[in-house]
Amino acid sequence: MLWALGATACAGVLMIFLPSAGVTGRIFGTGVLTVVAILLMLASARDSHSSQLRTETIAAFGVVVTAYVFAAGAIWCDMAVWTSHLSEKLALTAVIIASAGAAAVGCLTLRRKPWGVHAGNTGLAGSVVFAVLAWIWAWIGSSWRAGTDIGDNAIKTAMSLVPAVSLASVALVGLGVEKRWWRWVGVAGSAVFMGVVTWGVWTVGKADWYTSYFALIAAGVVAHANFCLRLAQPPRAEWLRKVAVGLGVCLGLCLVLLNEMTEGFRIDPGLDVLPRAAAGLSLAVGCVTLAMVVVGRFTSKHTISIARSSTAFETMNVECPRCGCKQTSPMGVSSCSGCRLILFMRVGEPRCAACDYNLLDMKGDCCPECGAKVTGPQHVVWPREIENEPGAKPGGNASA
Repeated sequence: MLWALGATACAGVLMIFLPSAGVTGRIFGTGVLTVVAILLMLASARDSHSSQLRTETIAAFGVVVTAYVFAAGAIWCDMAVWTSHLSEKLALTAVIIASAGAAAVGCLTLRRKPWGVHAGNTGLAGSVVFAVLAWIWAWIGSSWRAGTDIGDNAIKTAMSLVPAVSLASVALVGLGVEKRWWRWVGVAGSAVFMGVVTWGVWTVGKADWYTSYFALIAAGVVAHANFCLRLAQPPRAEWLRKVAVGLGVCLGLCLVLLNEMTEGFRIDPGLDVLPRAAAGLSLAVGCVTLAMVVVGRFTSKHTISIARSSTAFETMNVECPRCGCKQTSPMGVSSCSGCRLILFMRVGEPRCAACDYNLLDMKGDCCPECGAKVTGPQHVVWPREIENEPGAKPGGNASA
């Protein structure tokens, strides 16, 4: 990164002496692009100081570098006459890599949460498919086969994939931690929407939006309800959750009726009150949902202090349960200095059973990350690095 900054600074100095406006503009654009790329890499390098880089950090570096190479190629390829037609394709490729790559990195991060594994996998698969379809549109277009519009079909499918995968991922948040059978209604709605659109685009050349909108509305209502139920709220603000879910259902019913009367939002519904009701309910749903986020974020009474990791503990002051001898015992297997009773010492930071959040030094009875109750031993588990060790007892309180 330092070499790139140095080269950019030198290029800035050369701009003073270069008479060509085209070269000067390209140098300036490359410099701005380099600075942006370095800032993005610094933002994604939170774990680069550790001995083992996380997968999402490496993926973020790869996305930034790849997008930078294609964007720089789009800036400079016009200098060669025989490659001037590549500029637009290279620029589109950089945008595709940046957008799909950012979504993929976010999904990789989501997969680290026990409640986000399935949602992250779904989003990651959708990001890859979107990137492939968008690449076909950017590079192949309609030239693959005479008389076909494969490029247009590919980008239409890719754009319809965005809402379908997004809503399905939100509906799958919490799968494996919370049993909500109705989440599958949202997943099925997203699948139906994607299937109807894909079939219509690639076979008859026109999607059945009337049917697909019904499925998309159902997926949206379920995804919004699941999102609201996942937000942590103080007890006095639980009414906000009910209001948000209720308004979301009312908005869904209004959109269903509007879709029915307009035959897929294509004709005038004849009643001015329906569009106004849909717009008003949309605004109300957005405001109440945002209020839930604000209340959960800024009115929580949980206090988390900087906790010392359990890996720093090497000894423990204990009293033998058989002979009462007080002694300092090392972690792991040891024996009592008085009666030779075998002692096994193990400590670990308590983790929320729902989201794996570190609960050490927490004040309160709810997890500040997901809002789950953590007052009983069945709601607190060993940290993963201890639970996965040979001979470790899974579950239970993280204590000696």
